[in-house]
Amino acid sequence: MINIISSTQSRLSHALGGATMYEATKPDHKEFFSIGLELAEDDPSVLAGADLLRVVAAGLGIDEDFFTDKYTKPFQRTQMVYYPPQPPQAEADQFGVAPHTDYGCITLLYQDNSGGLQVRELGSNRWIDATPIPGSLVVNVGDLLARWSNDRFRSTLHRVINASGHERYSIATFFDPTYGAMVDPCELGIDSALSLYPPVAAGDYILKRIDDSMAYRKKAQ
Repeated sequence: MINIISSTQSRLSHALGGATMYEATKPDHKEFFSIGLELAEDDPSVLAGADLLRVVAAGLGIDEDFFTDKYTKPFQRTQMVYYPPQPPQAEADQFGVAPHTDYGCITLLYQDNSGGLQVRELGSNRWIDATPIPGSLVVNVGDLLARWSNDRFRSTLHRVINASGHERYSIATFFDPTYGAMVDPCELGIDSALSLYPPVAAGDYILKRIDDSMAYRKKAQ
């Protein structure tokens, strides 16, 4: 169960040009409003665990409750994202969101019917449209789940180009582990000699990625 409503939330708004993805040459052409969910450890939603992650665990051939104690206080953020229409003459390196992978484990995305979200296909490196399907959510794998699974699940490189001619909106929920949860492939049965990634604290990894992309975090440093 993923609950995105709480009476205790932290909020932060981001102006146009406030985010620049790694290796991007221009800031993202978007504005967004972030809400961070804060739940007590005895909250029923926390105690219930995350059903989606039980499915992930089953797919990895590990105990379905593996992720439960890693999510006692989920590091969850929800963003309402506004994409102004990009002019037809926009430069090739201007994106609504430049190519990037998500930082954490699981992202749930609701997009309107404008289109514009594209993912890069692993086999061909082609960009393909993630066409909106009414009544559905896009489920995306992020970097931490790729690390944990030793790349059995791969984080998805994606971007947004709003060529619709009108405004585009989306809502993304990033459902990630407790800040101090250690992400270590060896915990999932990977031999240390075959592990592609060293252990890392979930929150430390995510904040480092945020620091690298958000203008307000760079100024604070």
